[in-house]
This record gives sequence, C-alpha cells and structure tokens, in this order.
Amino acid sequence: MAVNYKAPVKDIVFGYQVINSYDVLSKISQFSDFSEDIVIPTMEECGKFAEEVLAPINAVGDEKGATIKDSVVTMPEGFVDAYKKFAEAGWSSISLPSEIGGGGMPVVLSGGTLEILSSANLAFGLAPGLSAGAISALNFHGSQEQKDKFLPKLVSGEWTGTMNLSEPQAGSDLGTITTKAEKSEDGSYRITGTKVWITFGEHDMTENIIHLVLAKTPGSPEGTKGISMFIVPKFIVNDDGSLGERNEVKCLSIEEKLGIHASPTCVMEYGGNEGAVGYLVGEENRGLTYMFTMMNEARVWVGGQGLSCAVPAFQGAAQYARDRVQGRPVGMSKEDAKNSTIIDHADVRRMLMTMKSYTDAMRYLMYDNQLMMDLEYFAEDEETKAFGEERCGLLTPVTKAWVSDLGVELSSIAIQVYGGMGYVEETGVAQYLRDSRIAPIYEGTNGIQALDLMFRKLPLDGGQAMQRLLSEVNETVETMKNGDEELQNMASLLEVEVNNLSEVTLWLGGKMLEGELVDASSAATPYMKMFGQVIGGYYMAKAAILAKQKLEDLGLEYQILDSVYDPKSPLFKKPEGTVYEQLVEPTFSSLIFVKSNRVIGLRLTKKTELIEMPSLIHKQVQFAQSILEGRGLRYIIKYRASSEENGSVIEQLYKGQRIKDGVRISVGAVITLIVGQNDLGEPINTPNLVGLYRDEAINILDTMGITSYNIICPDCFTFEDSISAIIYSQTPEYIEGATVLKSTQFTITMQKNPLEE
Repeated sequence: MAVNYKAPVKDIVFGYQVINSYDVLSKISQFSDFSEDIVIPTMEECGKFAEEVLAPINAVGDEKGATIKDSVVTMPEGFVDAYKKFAEAGWSSISLPSEIGGGGMPVVLSGGTLEILSSANLAFGLAPGLSAGAISALNFHGSQEQKDKFLPKLVSGEWTGTMNLSEPQAGSDLGTITTKAEKSEDGSYRITGTKVWITFGEHDMTENIIHLVLAKTPGSPEGTKGISMFIVPKFIVNDDGSLGERNEVKCLSIEEKLGIHASPTCVMEYGGNEGAVGYLVGEENRGLTYMFTMMNEARVWVGGQGLSCAVPAFQGAAQYARDRVQGRPVGMSKEDAKNSTIIDHADVRRMLMTMKSYTDAMRYLMYDNQLMMDLEYFAEDEETKAFGEERCGLLTPVTKAWVSDLGVELSSIAIQVYGGMGYVEETGVAQYLRDSRIAPIYEGTNGIQALDLMFRKLPLDGGQAMQRLLSEVNETVETMKNGDEELQNMASLLEVEVNNLSEVTLWLGGKMLEGELVDASSAATPYMKMFGQVIGGYYMAKAAILAKQKLEDLGLEYQILDSVYDPKSPLFKKPEGTVYEQLVEPTFSSLIFVKSNRVIGLRLTKKTELIEMPSLIHKQVQFAQSILEGRGLRYIIKYRASSEENGSVIEQLYKGQRIKDGVRISVGAVITLIVGQNDLGEPINTPNLVGLYRDEAINILDTMGITSYNIICPDCFTFEDSISAIIYSQTPEYIEGATVLKSTQFTITMQKNPLEE
C-alpha cells in the first residue's frame, strides 16, 4: 500500500512558465537557448529514473536505515547501486558550470530535478545535495590547485562532499566552535576536534568523502570573525589524483532519528593522534563567509525538501481518497452512498485542495528563488546581477522557512485524509511527516530565518528591496482587475492581504528604528509566515492569469460524445450536462495543452437510476461484454492463467472488491472482469486512441502488435478526409488499467475534422 510516486512533470513544466524563466534567462548569453525543449525531456528522464530506481528503495531505507559497525557506515540495500546509477546518469552535475565538468544548465533547472529526486527518496537526495554545496564553495573560493585536485571527482559524483559546522556546544552559535587547525611545515594544517549532525559524514557509496570543516587557527579573533574553512578528505589525495593513506577522520556514531533513517547523521572525530590533514580554503578567518556560499543554496534546497515531502504525500492521499469506500457524504442519498469513496466528502476535498494549492505555490517560490540565483551568478550587467542578489536575499529565508514548515503541515494533512491508516506505517504516508520534520530545524532553524528576514533582509536598500517586490504584487493585482469575474474576485482577496503585509512591514520598520528590537523580534516568525502566505498567493495569481490566457489562446473545437451517470463524482451534484470527462488527454509532447487543431471529445453528467448487477461468472468474455454494454456499464478485462476457464469470467469486481449478483450499481460504473487464459498469449494494456489522427493510431497499434482493426469514418468521402479525421471512439474502450489480447479486434470510429472544412 506504499505511496506510488509519479513525477509531476506537467506541474513542473507549468511552474517554469509561471516564473517567466525562459524570458529572464534569455538575457544571459550562456542560457539564451534555454527552453522547454530542454526542460521537458530533462524532467521526463529524471522522473523515470526517480520512479524506477529511487522510489522502490525509499521504504527500505526508512525501515532498515543506515547502520554502523567499527566506525564503518553501511547504507541500506539498494542504495550503493542506486548511487552508482545516479552518478553515471549525470544527475549530480546537471546545473554545475561546464568549465568544471558540469552540464552548464541554470540553477533553476535543478529545482525541478531536485524536487523529483528528493520526492522519490529524500534520504538519498541529501548526499548529492550536500556535494553540490561543497562544489560551489570550492569553485568560488578554492585555489586553482584545490579545484584541479578535488572538483573533477566531486562533479562526476565519484566522491561526495559534506559541510562540518556544528559541535556539541555550538549549533546555531558558530562563534563558540572549538575545533582547532594548526599549520604544518608543508603548508597544510592539522585539524583536531569533534563535529556533530554531519549528514553523510561516513558511508559506503563512494570511495572518498571530501569534508569542508570550520575550525579556528591559533591567535584567531574571537567569535565568528575567527573561523576558517578547511578541506579534510577521508583519504589523502595524491598529486596524480590517486588515493593515498586514510586520513585521521573517523565516524564515532550515527544518530537514531525521527526520520530520514537512510541518511547517516554522523558524529565525526578529526584527529586523535597527530591531527587530520586539512587544506586552508582561501584566507584565514574568512571561513564563515565562504561557508555561506554553501548555506544560501542549501537553505533553498532544504525548503525544497518540504515540497518534496508534501508532493508524494498529496499523491498518496488523493489516490487513497479515490479508493476508500467510507461514510455517507452530506447531501447524498443512502442508496447512492453505498459505494461512495471519501473524496465525495466535502472536508476531504478541502484538505486535498489545500495540499494541491500550497504545493504549487511552494514550487513557484522555490523555482523563482533559484532563478534569482542565476541572475546573481551569471548576469552580464551589474544592474541585473545586483537585482538578482537583492531578490534572492529577500526570498531565501522565506523559501527555507515557509516552505519547510508547510512540508510538515501538509504531510500531517495527508495522514488526516488517510485516517487511521495514515497513522500506521503500512501505507507509507507517515514517513513523509517524519522525514519532513527535520527541514525546519537544520541549515538554520526557521526562527533564525525569520530573524534574518526581519533584521537583515527587510532593511536592504533602506527597505526599497521589499517595496519593489510589493510593487510587483500590486501590478499583478491590477492586471487581474481587468480580467474576468474569477480573476477579479482573486484580485480583491490578494489586494487586501498585500495591503495588510505592507502595513505590518511599516510597523515593524518603525519598531526597529525606535530601537524596540525585542518587540520586533517577537513578531518575526508570524511575520515570516504572513510574508510567505502573501507571496505564495502572488505566485498563484500569476499562475491563474497564465492558465486563463492559455485557455483563451487554444481555440479548440469540441464534440459531445455521450453522457455518464456517476453519483460518486462531486460533479454529479452540479446541474445535468456538466463536463464529466475530457477525451484527448494532455500530453508532455504538447506541453500542458493539446494542439489547437484537435477536436476535444466531452462526456457530460446525467441523472439516471441504479440497475442490478448481472451474473457473469463462468460466462464467455464476449457474452459478458455484451451484457455489460447493454446495461450501460463499462469494463476492464484482466487475464489470469487458468486451464479450465479459458475465455470465461472467473471473477467480477467493482472498486477492487468482489461484487455479488443483484447488487444495485450506477450506470457508467467500471466493472473489472477477471478472465481465464491459457494459450492466448500475454495480455497488453489497452491503448488510448481517442483524439488521434488515423496514422497516429495505426502506428500505435502496429507497434503494440495489434493487427486486427477496423477503421470507420462515416463522413469521410476522400482519402484526404480520412487522413485529417479525428478518432472520437474506440472498441474496446480505453479505461486506465484495462488489458486486451493482441488478437483482439479493434473498431475505431472517426469524424471528419471540422477545422479542415
């Protein structure tokens, strides 16, 4: 019953459109060709890897966890092989600079890939995530010799990297660290001390681990001004790149944690004899400045971990709500409620829509934050670079805190949707709540992020940075006021909230100017949450405007195919004739929408009575099909090996449960027929041909090995008519999960494309 994670590629692609990433990056020469031609296949391939390689070992990692014996940390089954495949596929370096061996893609592209990979397996994703931070720190601040020695194998994923800040007595207050670094005659340093909370400080996925360690040299200034950064490898790296002797780096223990069990959180000892060999990065006493290169990126990424827990939690909750038969929804008759699922309950739908809307807003904020990093790092003019730095600084604490807080909240809501089944480990959804809970804590607690927003980021440029952001929100409000009624209603709500945020911002600014810092700091966390809520609403408003525009631009034709009786659907409560189903499903190849010259087939809602379920057991499948079709029922055929019941119905199921003869059931319901099979060959999934052109359908059928089909087009009078005609129905009907044999006869009915006339 574990959650079956599916990468939300369409949502991710749309997210890049919402933040206007392509236009923004087009002004940077090295990213001028960045487009959906890059984004879509990247996300599809990343999704395939995540679903096939990482997701299957997520529950295993949670259950077994990393283990330690004699200072050697062993990863759970499947993790070493998965990491090897991860590195070989190049996912570790896609957004790293090409000059150091990376893919040369913008930082914002990693937003989508990191979301997908971490959603499939958060614990696994922590290792390459930290490596990316270490690479950035070395690339920006290391010497050329250090880059040449350490970066190639870090970039390739052959080695991993860590960041070592905290000590038993020094968490958020790094000025109190006691780890020492004493210079040797050969120019290296000897590092002695203990570090705690070191993620992937020891493991067996790679042959070497490159630790970036904060320490103090003799005579250094007190507090944070006296911190330096050092490269401390697990194994000494020789001048030729080969590995030498084991360094004095040792994992003393790993923590027993609430979540992310497969991620070893290590207590690391440096030294113990002569001291661990370390190499100074940059200048002495500037280590904290250098470490912030890692930390700023890491904080956005940690916020993204909240998103990566919320998305699969939502997917699992939504699927469970569709499947779980329970209770009588308000306003539904007792008879109609017999097979009602919990998604018919208004409160459950409220929870699901809360999760969906927030995950979208979280995604847009994180991606926009990373887009601003691209401007800060790569913009060719100083004005644009300065704007990127300013906006990135303003958004980073909000991304880290607001998004990670929501990750916990939304994972908890998912458990509530499951009810008691969510509280037990069997369903797998509890893991997301446990895994998400660390994100508001590490990389600077969310309380610290709130203080950072208030005391460091709001005063930027005399408060003008915040005002520029609020002006953009107000511009969006004005745009919505000129839209349709729905957009106008949204505008009125957003306008109230942005005005409230402006007033509170001015009030807090006054408190800080008056020196009433305690009063101001007590409001820091509520203010941060208010900020996130308004900015999240701003992104959702932009998404609504974009979606409305896309719908207006499509210019699609449609045809009413038939009507469906389905009292389980929330649509049934709306007037008869409401759109129940859209045929011609969106595809990745056409982005989120179908081509403008397609005819969309629509099924509408209708009211009708329930009928009795007929007895189909032991009847030949063709006869059973005709009986179901005659009673207005839809069906899925699944085959099971049987020598005695070849071609006959073995079981009849509804919503996965055996259904007895005479049970009253809705017209339009989907019945699963389990049919015996011996020598008829392997079944295949029923293809969905509706909405396709003739040649497209034939190609699919031929590829699947289906050779028996009949194509009908009553209003086609020429060959050209048939070429441009659109398929609007098929027999056997496509229903998700249905199977057929290759020998099945297909009847395909087409209609002349009215746009061709």
